[in-house]
Amino acid sequence: MELGYGFTDLLLTSHAGLPAFSHLLKSARLRAAFGPSLKAIPDSAIFTTEIALLALGKTDFEAVSAYRDDPAFTQLLGLKRLPSAEILRQRLDGAPQDTIERLREANLSLLQAHGKPLANRQGFVPLDIDTTPMDNSGSHREGVSYTYKGFDGFHPLLAYLGEQGYWLAQELRPGSQHAQKDFIPFFKRTLAAARSLTGGRLLVRMDAAHDAEETLAACLDERSDFLLRWNPRSHNAAEAWHALGEDKVHWASGPGYFTAVLDQTHPLSDGRSVRRLTLITRRTAEREQLLLAPEYELEGYWTSLELPVEDVIDLYQQHATCEQFHSELKSDIGLERFPSGKFATNRLVFSCAQIAFNVLRLLGGRMKQNRPLLPKRLRDLNQVRFRLRTVMQVLMYHAGIVVQHARRAVLKLGRLTAHSRWVMAVLQTCPS
Repeated sequence: MELGYGFTDLLLTSHAGLPAFSHLLKSARLRAAFGPSLKAIPDSAIFTTEIALLALGKTDFEAVSAYRDDPAFTQLLGLKRLPSAEILRQRLDGAPQDTIERLREANLSLLQAHGKPLANRQGFVPLDIDTTPMDNSGSHREGVSYTYKGFDGFHPLLAYLGEQGYWLAQELRPGSQHAQKDFIPFFKRTLAAARSLTGGRLLVRMDAAHDAEETLAACLDERSDFLLRWNPRSHNAAEAWHALGEDKVHWASGPGYFTAVLDQTHPLSDGRSVRRLTLITRRTAEREQLLLAPEYELEGYWTSLELPVEDVIDLYQQHATCEQFHSELKSDIGLERFPSGKFATNRLVFSCAQIAFNVLRLLGGRMKQNRPLLPKRLRDLNQVRFRLRTVMQVLMYHAGIVVQHARRAVLKLGRLTAHSRWVMAVLQTCPS
């Protein structure tokens, strides 16, 4: 059959998920956060536009130009008009200093309205704090410097809450800044935000970059359960092994290795003490190949938990899930290279990305609730959360038609389009 080409006057959209996105974004209360404005495009509309672009994986300011002549995009997002790329950049560059705090409160309002952090199988609500270097090599952006990963970029500090991985707190930092520098104020602010969202038993998990007495003291001061990877620093693994003598406390063993465990209490300088688990491994073979000389490994954990060693290690291994959350930010949303040369503007973009991340995560929860509409092979998957890329591809990029009738707009989906019933069920849970 011969294929012809032509145009239609129907109001088409490739972003049928925008009404659901806009509905949840209202809970961030951006209009209340930025107040009324005499400008043609108020500040709340500027940040709504930036957040929506990031939720679609558009990280550069110029991306808004593709939607300025698209009335469906503006209408579904709930705005009267979109800014140009130049205005979007200028307004972010000229934003007041307290804008970061306003966006932080907006993110917290969003999570308080819709985010109910889930506990893990051990009954703890995890609060994972971690850093992730962001590669901005070859750029001259303010704040870009050499990171511990060996490239030039930024080194932000992030915190995720619950099994769903809500992005609770963040702080964009220069690439060369150590994770522990100015960490305690961030930790206390994050813990207070987490407690405002859940009454469950929080478990703060951090890696060895935060192994410092001030971190342990802050955890004790805040009366928070914590699990912190110990940094052996100058400790020698072989010497630690031989110091055990013959009275080794067995923890695990197998072909070519033996691991001993020390469960000790270490004093702090203020007179308090903290439990530390130390694992020392002697390895004599690697993949059935005998080693010429034994190799020794040393690792450990600071914790407030009175649990068996196996449970403590299992809980810490779950901390690795935040690497997937980092990946969703960098790969799915696409925010690794920042759009502005100004550090202050990139901080605002990072805060907008946090809100976009959480709205997508919440939409993923709505999709999970309507999983019975999926084919059986997808319905039976036991997932705690959907990856953001799945939410974006299935929901945010779903096609539709906007029909104007009787002073009312109706968004229609293709009845036979893949996942259309699933998308419609999600849209109907988010009334306009």
